[in-house]
Amino acid sequence: MKVKIASVFIESAPETQKTSAVDMVIHKIRELVKNGQLKPGDKLPNETELSRIFGTSRGPIREAVKALVALGILEIKRGDGTYISVSSAKTAVDQLLFQLLLSKSEQKELRELRYMMELGMVDSILKNAQPEDIREMESLNARMEQLIAMESRDANAITQLDLAFHKAMGRSTMNSLLEKIYNFTLELFSASIEKTHLMPQAGDISTRVHKAILDGIRERDTEKTKNAILQSLKVWESLSL
Repeated sequence: MKVKIASVFIESAPETQKTSAVDMVIHKIRELVKNGQLKPGDKLPNETELSRIFGTSRGPIREAVKALVALGILEIKRGDGTYISVSSAKTAVDQLLFQLLLSKSEQKELRELRYMMELGMVDSILKNAQPEDIREMESLNARMEQLIAMESRDANAITQLDLAFHKAMGRSTMNSLLEKIYNFTLELFSASIEKTHLMPQAGDISTRVHKAILDGIRERDTEKTKNAILQSLKVWESLSL
């Protein structure tokens, strides 16, 4: 099976790379699934093999896989590998997100999308957030603080907790479609979020703003929550540019 799947990729590898490496990998995997050359349950070659097949570094492969996992097209089985998702149902939202991913939107437009998503979710969060949602966000923020206080700061680990905090916000809306689109939006910016956490001052600012967001949610205060989220977005944007 491994030889068969690898040969499918090799036969379909593009002759030119006019698009970005990440877009090229995403497009190719999408086409192979669409054409039935890759089927639900098929295991993909590992990261190193995919890098060789596509003639690119492992970074773009990793980013493409992340995006496809976020869309539900791929699934990662820890300690085993990456597979084409066994779910054959592709929702309209999945297709919309694929189009967004391949649209080569300007960074300004993508930043505006994140602003609209986070500020637009506030009413749903304040209406639906449960005590356990708030406790989860508090716990994630506390763990961020612990990592930030360590002498050897792990920017990637801090980023994962930062993303988890925001994903918990999305879950607290109790709206699965909104949560899915928001998670996808976060994945688009995961690299830039990690870039901010390479800067020593970013961690303390992030956790402080997270606390302000939590205060607004606890108090069910729309203006306070939106102002805190807006401050969070402005910090991220200023440090990631």
